[in-house]
Amino acid sequence: MQATNPNKEYTLDLHGVRHSDASREVDKFMYNNISSSVSTLYVITGHSTIMQEIVIETIKDYNVDYTIGDFTNHGYISIKLN
Repeated sequence: MQATNPNKEYTLDLHGVRHSDASREVDKFMYNNISSSVSTLYVITGHSTIMQEIVIETIKDYNVDYTIGDFTNHGYISIKLN
């Protein structure tokens, strides 16, 4: 993930965050960054499909495109901002 995202300020790492708190954390992250000049945000979910589902359901409210990981690492979601 380091090579993909050298700018860590636009990354939310959900390791250690409870599933019950994840949606709120993603909402805060999106709210704080949706108007930024950056084109992509990253949410590190680890390989938890439940955490990925929570993130996806939360970001649907923001009408953004997203992808789950890449060929070698499925533990993050990249969010494309318009």
